[in-house]
Amino acid sequence: MKLLSDRELKILRERITIDFGIAFREEKADILEEFIEERLKITGLSLDEYLSRTLDGFSNRELFLLVSSVTNKETYFFREMPQLEVSIELLKKLSRTRQKLKILSLGCSSGEEVYTLSILLYEKGILFPGREVIITGIDLDPRAVKKAKEAVYTDNSFRNKEIPLKKYFIKEDRFYRIRDVYKKIVDFRTGNILDRNIFLEFMNRDMIFCRNVFIYMTEEAIIKILENIHASLAVDGYLILGSCESITGKTNLFVPEYYNGVVVYRKK
Repeated sequence: MKLLSDRELKILRERITIDFGIAFREEKADILEEFIEERLKITGLSLDEYLSRTLDGFSNRELFLLVSSVTNKETYFFREMPQLEVSIELLKKLSRTRQKLKILSLGCSSGEEVYTLSILLYEKGILFPGREVIITGIDLDPRAVKKAKEAVYTDNSFRNKEIPLKKYFIKEDRFYRIRDVYKKIVDFRTGNILDRNIFLEFMNRDMIFCRNVFIYMTEEAIIKILENIHASLAVDGYLILGSCESITGKTNLFVPEYYNGVVVYRKK
């Protein structure tokens, strides 16, 4: 038996699309219902109480959890290495003209991308005394952000079998804890990247990663997020998208540049 009425489902779908820009697909309805059923058991609320609490407020935790239930959180260390290698080379170039590098990772999930960047910056010698670097990850899901801060991972986070795990992680039973040195330059926040206010604290970023996020978004939301990113980037900053994503024809705020077969977007 369906948990939600057609009207309740319609309200939730519209709220998710309007507030978070996520294109809600029909096949996600069952996932949404399963998640709500789980939350009712955990919170002890009735359905009416739960819906009232969830829909009360633009950025409340329960709404973030609900929205997170219908997005794909697949991520792993050293994902799409050609992109990462180009990105690190660009950061190395930018580092010649500034003492501090500031990087954002949007839709950072449980932190694999952020820690990968931290590892690569150390490996490539971009970090040294006198050079300050901060990498901030932002994600909707407070549970994913909590996991990112804990920095403890399982085999599922390591699809790239060439990673020298012992070099970057401490083995603890079935888990891998990232070494403290790679945690020093990272920070994580919960937030909705459709909200311009989220970016106010993160201006003049040298590079913003927004990889494999737009595949879930409506065209209207993508344009709004691109405007937020553009405002947050430094004058010579770069936007890095997923290898299967493109913003060509969507905006004139960025100029595509090509390096070793990889496209990046420079702020116009």
